[in-house]
Amino acid sequence: MMIAIGGMSGSGKTTLAEELGKKMPGVVVMDSDVVHKKMYGVDPKTPLPDSAYTPENIQTFIKHIHAEAERLLRSGKSVIVSGSFLDTTSRANQEALAHKNGGDFIGIYLHASASVLFDRVSKRKDSASDADKKVLRRQITQNLPKAFRQLNWHLINADQPMESIVHTAMFHIHQKNERNAYRLALPKTKRNQSPKP
Repeated sequence: MMIAIGGMSGSGKTTLAEELGKKMPGVVVMDSDVVHKKMYGVDPKTPLPDSAYTPENIQTFIKHIHAEAERLLRSGKSVIVSGSFLDTTSRANQEALAHKNGGDFIGIYLHASASVLFDRVSKRKDSASDADKKVLRRQITQNLPKAFRQLNWHLINADQPMESIVHTAMFHIHQKNERNAYRLALPKTKRNQSPKP
């Protein structure tokens, strides 16, 4: 299984991924900021130069993290991947990657008010993220919540306490597992049919 957690800077993606990892023994948590820093051979808290964020280098990083996720999925591991996933293409590619390697997919998008996001970003300390207020302003212009519904990503209000966010995320994960168990219990000819309410 792959669980992808998206959202703008300050929405709580990293924290949610870490909390879910604690509740799901054996799952591998892949924070995109940490993986990015490791790719460059630096400590997660060391800022990367602007050159690391050019379109070309971002594509190189995306290929790198996809390859790592693919390796884990093929080895039978479940993964939690956190990243912005602000555009339709990146979200679709993430889901396709999971299905290509035989894994189920759950997309979670954390949506928070601008005031909360700016407050959290301004208070960051010892973070692996290099995103600042300028980056957040740019992200806000790209935020299209309706697109997530079209891709079956679950929208969670990230203004609320993390405990509530974790509870909601786990609810969606349990729902997915229950549907899979139901489908596997059916005869093969009926597995593609939706369960009755």
